[in-house]
Amino acid sequence: FTISIDIPPRILSPNAARGGHWSGKNNAVKVQRTQGWALAQEQIGAKSIKTPWKKARAELCWYAARECWIPDAANTLGSTKALVDGVCDALGLNDKYLEWGRIMRAVDPESPMVVLMFEEIKENA
Repeated sequence: FTISIDIPPRILSPNAARGGHWSGKNNAVKVQRTQGWALAQEQIGAKSIKTPWKKARAELCWYAARECWIPDAANTLGSTKALVDGVCDALGLNDKYLEWGRIMRAVDPESPMVVLMFEEIKENA
């Protein structure tokens, strides 16, 4: 399934200045994690997961409004960590079993956003 969300707030970037109070980042993390959980629940909807996913593959597409606003691959993952954690919560997946596929970054001035794609990896019996 696929989840689309606005670009995460700058405070969630690993490179963000940490001059403010810790609660600012803490609140942003809580909001992102809750949004990730809610979006995943919306996607799985009526299917509802009866057994937790054991393993999954994820891909990330970061569409920035301008070229200079595209973070490097490591910062795209760091900025979306809380969102991914929320999705993993909804799937019952321990995120250490999440494999990352492609991490794409591009410019889209019309609709900057982050798109995450998740696919369950089935274990062979």
